[in-house]
Amino acid sequence: MRAASSSVGETLLHDVLASARNATGNDAVGSDTLTLDANAPQFAGTTHADAIDRWIFSGNRNLVREVEVGGVQVVAEGRHRDRDAIAARYAVAMRKLLA
Repeated sequence: MRAASSSVGETLLHDVLASARNATGNDAVGSDTLTLDANAPQFAGTTHADAIDRWIFSGNRNLVREVEVGGVQVVAEGRHRDRDAIAARYAVAMRKLLA
């Protein structure tokens, strides 16, 4: 059992990470990375204690700069490599749901 945290964001992130294997089936612990935009205004004056809360509760601004999954880069400069295809599939699904 882990120690309690006063940070809601840290608690949420820890629980997501703990359930990731069940959600994804990926056993490759440590093969995924996420890099945040440290120059974003939301991080001005941030401390180690509040960085996760600032990231999670920052609103709709994309603070994620890079993501690697299993050693493969899927997000670069804040843009998912399949963003256009995902948006197109989403549009098709929404049209079907709303028809």
